[in-house]
Amino acid sequence: MPNTPGLSLVLTKGCSLIHPFFIVYLYLLISSTQYLHMKRLNVKKDQRVQQGDVIGWIGMTGNTSGPHVCYRFWKNGRQVDPLKEKLPAAAPIDRSLAKDYFEYIKTPLEQLECIEYLGENDLTSLAQNSIENENALTAQ
Repeated sequence: MPNTPGLSLVLTKGCSLIHPFFIVYLYLLISSTQYLHMKRLNVKKDQRVQQGDVIGWIGMTGNTSGPHVCYRFWKNGRQVDPLKEKLPAAAPIDRSLAKDYFEYIKTPLEQLECIEYLGENDLTSLAQNSIENENALTAQ
C-alpha cells in the first residue's frame, strides 16, 4: 500500500494503455510524485492527502511481470532521483509499532539483500531497453 510523501494534493488519477491505475500528486509546489501499475486507487481528484494515508493497492497492471508500484519523482517538470533530493523529514515510525514492523520486514529485507547489484552501465542499458519497450507499446 503506497503512502504519500507528505501533505499533497491529488492532481490527477486514471489509467492509460501503458500505465493503468496511476496517481499524480502535487507536493511542495515544485515537485510531484507518480504511482503507477496499481490494482486499485483510494483517492479522488483534488483530495488532500498526507503522510500515512493509503492511496491505493499494489498491482500488476499494464506490461509487468509481477506486483509492484512504480514510483516516480518529478521536480520542476523533470523526473529526478528522489534519493538525491533534499526532502522534509518524514515522521518516524511510532515506537510501539517498531518491533512488529522490523519483524515483519525481516524476510523481505533478506530477500532484497540477496539481489545482485547492477552497475551503472547495466542500469543505463536496462533503462534504455525499458524506454524502447514502452515506445514499441505506444506505437502499436
